[in-house]
Amino acid sequence: MMDNFNISNFYVGRLSLESANNNLITKKENSLSWQDEFNKNLSLISSGAIKDNYVNDDIHSTKKYISLFYRIDNNSYLCLHNNSIYYSHNKNFCEDLIPMSQLLPKLGYSKPIHLTSEDALNLFNKLFKKNHDFKYDNSVFNINDFYLATLNYCYADRLNIKSHVKHSKIHYNSDYSNYVLPSNYAKVQDHMIWKDKYFDYYYNVYKCLFLDLHHGGEMYNLNDYKVYSHVDVQSETKLCGNSFYHSPVALSEEIHNNSKEYNNNTISISNALKLQKKLTR
Repeated sequence: MMDNFNISNFYVGRLSLESANNNLITKKENSLSWQDEFNKNLSLISSGAIKDNYVNDDIHSTKKYISLFYRIDNNSYLCLHNNSIYYSHNKNFCEDLIPMSQLLPKLGYSKPIHLTSEDALNLFNKLFKKNHDFKYDNSVFNINDFYLATLNYCYADRLNIKSHVKHSKIHYNSDYSNYVLPSNYAKVQDHMIWKDKYFDYYYNVYKCLFLDLHHGGEMYNLNDYKVYSHVDVQSETKLCGNSFYHSPVALSEEIHNNSKEYNNNTISISNALKLQKKLTR
């Protein structure tokens, strides 16, 4: 696929493949099928797909990968990591499909309108792999509008009613921030589970860089390109099931506290991210 395609046709999604070591399929019964599935799993990893360590299905021996897809029609998608076609409902299938354009940076970055499959794979790597940074423009912002804050990111929930616990499965968030965040300077600080009357909520806690654009409680996270609301974790009101930030500290204050030097009143996103990396490593 060397032609240019509209970015709206590229999707990030989860690919579910029946494992090659599934006990229901033996080499003797169907060696060609087994070998084909084995080759597809191997090709995905070697071509840059991400093994999904959060979502798995041990009962059906299914392996899941985060991959890049090109939409052929409303039900069929070409996986760009192994050049195979998958469907929304099948033995091997793709799910949790999100237009790649929705996952890209919203500030200081010019989103392409048309791109080749190679360009699309390059954007996938920038989203999900370390040391593949986006190229931001030269827009600058007031340094006092940047904050380092703690993000409580809810990535899954599970029904905890006693009569249902045995059959209850964990439902995972499908926005992929658990993979975007650590690939883009955010560091996991903690893991926690919060409970309410009906659900258990699974959280990862990250240290992130935010930009306060509207001074109204919501801030833009420069590590996963999403907007989050503020919650005071000292109060009893914790937004179980929602992701939020708390404990913000001005980037300029962190620079001073860590004896780093930055003498300008304005800063670009690229330089702010470089400072985050220095301050949080």
